[in-house]
Amino acid sequence: MPQTSKSLSRDRPYLSPEEVASLMGVSQQTVYNWIHQGEIEATKIGGLWRIPSSVITEGKMG
Repeated sequence: MPQTSKSLSRDRPYLSPEEVASLMGVSQQTVYNWIHQGEIEATKIGGLWRIPSSVITEGKMG
């Protein structure tokens, strides 16, 4: 069953760049470019980039 926006943010507070790319229909490199350009909120957790699911559910970009 596909996750709704509400269940996505509740069940998965953070997403990987790969997951964001898949959900947004862009390449992983595009997501990494957005991170490095400050266009998408992201933080490093344990050395890996993680993006708050609110970026997807609430459209919080740039």
